[in-house]
Amino acid sequence: MFVQFALLFDAVAGSYSQRWIEMYNNGGDDLVCRLQIQSDRSIAVRGSDGVIAAQTAPGVIQTGIWQYLEVKVVSAASGEVRIKLDGVEVLNETGIDTSISDTTVTRVRFMSSSSSFQHGMTYDDIVILDDGGVAPHNDNIGDVRIAVLLPTSDEGPNDWVPSGGSNEYEMIDDPVPGGDDGDTTYISGDTPAQKSLFGFGGLPGDAESIFAVASVVSARKTDAGSKTMRTYVDSGGTIDNGDTWGVVTDYFVRRHIWERDPNTGALFVKAGVDAIKSGVEVVS
Repeated sequence: MFVQFALLFDAVAGSYSQRWIEMYNNGGDDLVCRLQIQSDRSIAVRGSDGVIAAQTAPGVIQTGIWQYLEVKVVSAASGEVRIKLDGVEVLNETGIDTSISDTTVTRVRFMSSSSSFQHGMTYDDIVILDDGGVAPHNDNIGDVRIAVLLPTSDEGPNDWVPSGGSNEYEMIDDPVPGGDDGDTTYISGDTPAQKSLFGFGGLPGDAESIFAVASVVSARKTDAGSKTMRTYVDSGGTIDNGDTWGVVTDYFVRRHIWERDPNTGALFVKAGVDAIKSGVEVVS
């Protein structure tokens, strides 16, 4: 399991040596590894037995500035933990017991603050990978940024119905998760094969290596019975469908991730992402 993220750590009153990053297996029931920030701002690693098995040098975690961490955990009776901070390896320890039920990490938990852990934790640009993919998606990929692109045009087909106005994209140009306005503006569809497709703003001008593209939706159903939907992309005329999801009565956020450009079979390039279109479809 490979986890990486940007971290802004603001230390305030309270005790250190509490939960920070935790990884579980057995469907999320069994803790296999825990990272925690110590009072000297080192990072300690506890294995599944709860004992500190490795620790970085003091002071690697800074306060009040953004840092980028890359964590590798191999879940095994004699496992491995590797930590990089701003591209520099600060810990690489083998022989750690990081396995209880099996050797597959199925849940990652990020802690923020609590009554016993009173430190401000702000996270950004979170990426989680496993070792089952094709390079470069089977290892940490270095300091990266996740750019959020919002719809800027109706591209057609546009079979879904806007809740107001004449443009569908204006009803769904809210960032998700966390920024959508619920039932204030939306588009709706209820007939299988109904599709709506949208254009998006381009990537920042300094974008270089592009590791993936994700289409993210927030949706709910208002009718009885089962409903399913999916997102899809049009890349250079090549249509590729994402996973089919069941829709429930409360809003949920789902995403489908494309690791390679469906039009070329290769990693994405900026020109391809700038031109890509994405949409939604009623499946049933």
